[in-house]
Amino acid sequence: MPDSNFCCVCGEHCGFFRWGYKCSVCGKTVCADCSTTYVWGYDRVCDKCYDKIDKSLPSFKVAVSDHIGGHRITKSFGDVENWTLYRDRQCAIDDLKYRAIVLGANAIVSLTIYTGTDEEEGPNGGIHYYSVFKGSAKAVRVEKYNNKTDSKKGLIGSEIEKLVSQLKNGYLSEEEFKEAKRILLKKNKSN
Repeated sequence: MPDSNFCCVCGEHCGFFRWGYKCSVCGKTVCADCSTTYVWGYDRVCDKCYDKIDKSLPSFKVAVSDHIGGHRITKSFGDVENWTLYRDRQCAIDDLKYRAIVLGANAIVSLTIYTGTDEEEGPNGGIHYYSVFKGSAKAVRVEKYNNKTDSKKGLIGSEIEKLVSQLKNGYLSEEEFKEAKRILLKKNKSN
């Protein structure tokens, strides 16, 4: 097991002359020379992890609903939310993307952006009001449907998941659930 006082990227000893930090993504010790990036201003990230994050951002998916057209959800990582307020709406969304990528997701769904106002003292002594944004979403891993049969299987699976959720939340009785599931399966066979 490697000593935690050594940088995980360059292998140099971290101490008084070479400061060591903990990477916010992988959790390993990294020296200042190998962790030159702060993600969203406060999370110090080693250069290896930042490269992975940077490469995954262009293909990252964002959806306001629980559905991303032509894709199916294969894994859910739970909810992500902003810890700070942002003056720019896109910064709030980018922060959610970063948090989801750290978990291993390649998409966020059920995106909700909350808008508020904050104030600060203006340059000439008055009060300046400005908009702030904060968001929350579900971090998920999605993949494209392969073909029409895969699409049908994904759709029927998601419909059954909705029925199970309705059953658990008490919106459907056991009998109503069985009947709705039977109808879905029968409809799927006829297609």
